[in-house]
Amino acid sequence: MICMKRSFAIGILSFLLVFSIPSAVKAGDPRPPLSHFFSMNALSELLTRIALVSLRGTIGFTYQNLSNDPYTNRMVISDAIFRPQSQWSGSGTCEVKVERLSTSSSPLGDFNKLRSRVEVNGVAVPLRCFPQEFMVIGKNVLTIDKIYLNLEYQLNTSSLDLDVLTSIPNFAAISAALKFSYLGVSAEDGEFYSDLTYASLTLEDMGFWNKFKNELAPEMAKPQAIEKMVGELCRILYSDFRTNRAEQRVGRPSPSQLSCVRSAGKEFNKFISKPGKIVLKTSLKNPLRIDKNFDPKDFFYQVSPKISSGPNLKYKMIPTDLLMKAMTNPFSLSNSDKIIIGEALVFGKGAPRAPSKGHALLRPLAEKGHKVAALVLAKSMTSLDPEMAYRYAMVSGKAGSSEALGIMDKLEQVLTTPKVLKIQAEYAAKDRFGKPSRKNFEPIKKLRLRAQSYLRGRGVFRSYEKAYQWALLGEAAGDLSSSSIAEEIETRMSFRGSKVKSVWKKIAEKVQDKVLDSWLVYNYPSKLKEN
Repeated sequence: MICMKRSFAIGILSFLLVFSIPSAVKAGDPRPPLSHFFSMNALSELLTRIALVSLRGTIGFTYQNLSNDPYTNRMVISDAIFRPQSQWSGSGTCEVKVERLSTSSSPLGDFNKLRSRVEVNGVAVPLRCFPQEFMVIGKNVLTIDKIYLNLEYQLNTSSLDLDVLTSIPNFAAISAALKFSYLGVSAEDGEFYSDLTYASLTLEDMGFWNKFKNELAPEMAKPQAIEKMVGELCRILYSDFRTNRAEQRVGRPSPSQLSCVRSAGKEFNKFISKPGKIVLKTSLKNPLRIDKNFDPKDFFYQVSPKISSGPNLKYKMIPTDLLMKAMTNPFSLSNSDKIIIGEALVFGKGAPRAPSKGHALLRPLAEKGHKVAALVLAKSMTSLDPEMAYRYAMVSGKAGSSEALGIMDKLEQVLTTPKVLKIQAEYAAKDRFGKPSRKNFEPIKKLRLRAQSYLRGRGVFRSYEKAYQWALLGEAAGDLSSSSIAEEIETRMSFRGSKVKSVWKKIAEKVQDKVLDSWLVYNYPSKLKEN
């Protein structure tokens, strides 16, 4: 009954929100056009209002200000107070204060990436909202300066990355990371499954150990006692979570058990002697399938967890001396080093982001046809310089990169078709198939493959003109696939406006004349009989 009343109230409020938009009238001052009320901003505001009212059916909250940008898919709420239900707050109210909360998702234009990001700053939570054990913090209010959650799902690979960070001043920072190489649904039973490739949990001491050790007996706070206690804890844990069953039957610990126990005692000893970071992470050789048949008791055996006190780096850091050499004497570096350093500088992963420096390292390699160098340049220039990005994508595609094909397809939606055809014409003379002749005439299947290669742009420079040329030869010889390629190109050009039609008409007529001349001069019908 209560749920029905709540749903009814939310429905009434939503109805009022929808119809609270003032209507335009003919009399009086000029009014905005009707299209104004159906704009992206108007729709975004309406959906945000409905979402906020619906959320209040779950948790009480207020805020001072809200800004919403539908074009960047970003919303910011400031000076908010949330009132969640808490079984520990007793008669008092659990009020969580938040200075700033921002949510964002993938910006428009990046089709393959679905991203959801939440960032919370300046959180104050009364300790009465938590169980009694949290009193060890020593204050009436738990202050959290940052909560960060980032989830990224790739549509093209069905992979997912999840990163979480929580930072409590003068206490601790906790971060976790999960990587799944694939998320899917079983075709047999419709059950969800995932392939885990990496997991880590990092604890950084910012004062919590000094608070915690005061709660321990003096003899228990010594490093040797902690080391022994942690080792024993691992053994107890492994007794509940079985590992290699054959080894367990004979009473021997498995290698993963021994590794975890030894590293746990050693690294916790270091951590206590000099508080810093403690990292628990997996060392998976192959992805771990998690589905309905997955047994959690086998988890530790399969992931082979390791504990360390060093930094938990997401990217491999570029050594300073190698980075300095790249800046001062790049000619002394190997091509592989140039690729690694250049990519790190371009994307800011492993070295501070400096795209111009990275481009300078990669450009000479790309101009010589290096697949990876050209691909990195193409990806980094997609939004800044689409024309140059297209050129580098063509180079990478010719070198065999399949990823470059998608970049070219995307850039062809940004560049004008005449510009694309002009760029392709510049590279057409460099292709490896040459022109049709008596000597290089091949069986029909080769004509089809050549047309397809030029259409895609892998192994050769992409060229719709060249693809059309070889497709017409194959079509004349009776190949249906070649005919389909020619039709695809013609259809593409016919739906790009009158200017593109005019440009392509001239190109098509020139190609058609060449194909007919080749057909007659080299007597292709007789060649077809021979093949």
